[in-house]
Amino acid sequence: MVPVLVILVVGALDMWRRQASFQWGTYGGGVGALAGGIALAAAWLVTGGWSIDGDPVALLALAVATELALRGWLVELVHRGSLVARRGPRTVADAADARTDEGERWGRASDTRAVLAVLAGAIAEALLTPGSLTARLGAGAFGAGLGWMYIRAGLFAPLAARLVFVLGGLALQWPW
Repeated sequence: MVPVLVILVVGALDMWRRQASFQWGTYGGGVGALAGGIALAAAWLVTGGWSIDGDPVALLALAVATELALRGWLVELVHRGSLVARRGPRTVADAADARTDEGERWGRASDTRAVLAVLAGAIAEALLTPGSLTARLGAGAFGAGLGWMYIRAGLFAPLAARLVFVLGGLALQWPW
């Protein structure tokens, strides 16, 4: 949990310095929730069930912090193609508007940045996940999916996916 909070603080300070904000997105919550449910079912079937330790409120706060840190800052930073302040689109939504305004100037460079951004988020997700190599690979795959959702729809879709995953994991542990 501590590494995610450190990344979130660093990201928030960097965004404040650049006068940028977290990109929440305006759609994709339903698709994100469905993807989170599918990921939960797949993880549950592959692992045969697991136990999530911790306070549910803390786990939900960690889920939100993780999405803000990894998608809202890290993936966005790599997707813009620059680690320093520069003039131009500050969010995925702004970049999409600029792409439609500028036509072909974005072209393949934008596609390459999108792939690199998704990979950066997936690798960070795998590195931050505790547990075995299998757990880390699964987290990386989940992170890649969340990264693509972010690139296509903004932060709302992957946040919904992660919350459904965490809430579903907690609900599966309750004695019914």
